[in-house]
Amino acid sequence: MTRLRRHVPQVCSLGLTLACLIASSGCYLSYGLSGAERDAGGALSDAAMSDAAMSDAGSDAGLSCPAVRADYVCLESFLVQPGRAFSLPLSFATCGCCIHSECAVGVDASTHTLSLTTALCADTCACDACNTPTVSCEVPPLAEGDWTVNVNGGDAFALPVRYDSGLVPPPPACVDFAQPSLCPGDRALPGLSSPVALACATQDGLGRDAYVLEVTDPCGGCSSDSACTVQLDPRYTDDLPPGGELTVMANRYFPGCVDCTPGCVPVTRVCPVPPLVPGDVYRVHVEGVPPFIFTAGTDARVCAGGPIGL
Repeated sequence: MTRLRRHVPQVCSLGLTLACLIASSGCYLSYGLSGAERDAGGALSDAAMSDAAMSDAGSDAGLSCPAVRADYVCLESFLVQPGRAFSLPLSFATCGCCIHSECAVGVDASTHTLSLTTALCADTCACDACNTPTVSCEVPPLAEGDWTVNVNGGDAFALPVRYDSGLVPPPPACVDFAQPSLCPGDRALPGLSSPVALACATQDGLGRDAYVLEVTDPCGGCSSDSACTVQLDPRYTDDLPPGGELTVMANRYFPGCVDCTPGCVPVTRVCPVPPLVPGDVYRVHVEGVPPFIFTAGTDARVCAGGPIGL
């Protein structure tokens, strides 16, 4: 049985726009229990965590805003600690001034499925700001294992729930959600690796003071977007100035129930990038395109790859 928890909406007045923008920019998870805490008895059994999650989730979704599917999530690490509640920040790829968003959380412990319902009210304010609406989904303690995250009825991404080994945690990453499949039996997660002919690093125009990576599939006309992940790894070599390595994994899938005439139609998708440091140099790695570099804050658009041939 799945129960839902209601998240208290975040409301911005014109005078609080800056404060709300700062609050919405924090997209990191705490690591929770360490290995030592687990050995000391900090771990909960699967059954105990399931009961806690079910009781803590509540039973009333009660969302007052219209349901709008969020578009992506950015995290410092996708490693989540078992047995400890956490916040999962989901963002909408649009502009906002007075942001009023909500999130309901459902936990199905038997299938290790985390179901999120996001909602976004119409913006009633008029201003020149372009703030990214972000909603914080308050997730109750989860049992150890791999969890499928579902957003507004469609597969989104896989979330590992593991105890911290004490080693370096997974690096920061952003995941653009898979689009829900309309075909019975199709799963948009994880999809197939998409061939790429052209990739561009571009300053984001939607209020995220960062970059996006545009990747173009030269023959993606019959496919649909699946998960697109951009991972940021620190650079340990001295061949470039300070910065990092950005690895793009852009996936697509082919719906089984879609009657599509074969043919090559270029399709470009936009993948959000974790927060970058202005002035640092980043190298982009995309399968099918030679690695290329750009400097955050100075290079508005840098591309690699040749013309897209059909």
